[in-house]
Amino acid sequence: MKKYLGLSIGLLSAFLVLTLIRVPLVAALTWHIETVDSAGDVGWYTSLALDKCNNPHISYCDYSSGGDLKYASWDGTDWNIETVDTTDNTGEFTSLALDSFGNPHISYHVSYGPLKYASWDGTKWNIETVDSSGDVGGWTSLALDSGGNPHISYLAWWPNYDLKYAWWDGAAWHIETVDSVGDVGRCTSLALDKFGNPHISYFDWGTNADLKYATVLVPYPVIPEVPFGTAMTLLSMLIALVGFLSFKRFRPRFQLK
Repeated sequence: MKKYLGLSIGLLSAFLVLTLIRVPLVAALTWHIETVDSAGDVGWYTSLALDKCNNPHISYCDYSSGGDLKYASWDGTDWNIETVDTTDNTGEFTSLALDSFGNPHISYHVSYGPLKYASWDGTKWNIETVDSSGDVGGWTSLALDSGGNPHISYLAWWPNYDLKYAWWDGAAWHIETVDSVGDVGRCTSLALDKFGNPHISYFDWGTNADLKYATVLVPYPVIPEVPFGTAMTLLSMLIALVGFLSFKRFRPRFQLK
């Protein structure tokens, strides 16, 4: 008993000493900081993703010439920088995701224009307009489902200041308005669950100034109604089948003497 009492007192004393002299139990982190791109007014609306080797990939806007979408990736030795889209004043509110092959996918906004989407197929960039129904595509957030298909949440400033959601099903884009009550849809963040259902957090900038959350309501499967007569017929057939199988398995075997 005295042995354990002495050990307890010793541990308590050591804890008090460390607390009083404020000895750090964990060493301070050492940060490595570097400049990736310094060619002009660059680095707006960044979005970062790591590949399977933990190499960083960054999408961002270059405002040097009005607005270009750019992309930087680290290959383990050097930074590789390229301009993805220079059409109009573009590259705002980027969101970056990498697919299972490490290929980048970027959603972004053209100033006072549409929502756009760029993807690298291993050879070239494919750029397309997703929603051109006004000044749309602010605060984009991009996620890829298990099939590599893009899903995007975003703000439609004009004409109604709404939260919108777009997704690609492998053949076409589908677009819908999620929330249109007041001035909503800023600062969106999108995540997909294991079933591919979207979950979106966003800011209600109107009179409420609230944090909001939206997700889809998955309906329960509808069980078709079976007429009573049909149900009784199926039940009778099932009972007969069970009886037949039981008799076939356990029927008595007679031996002739």
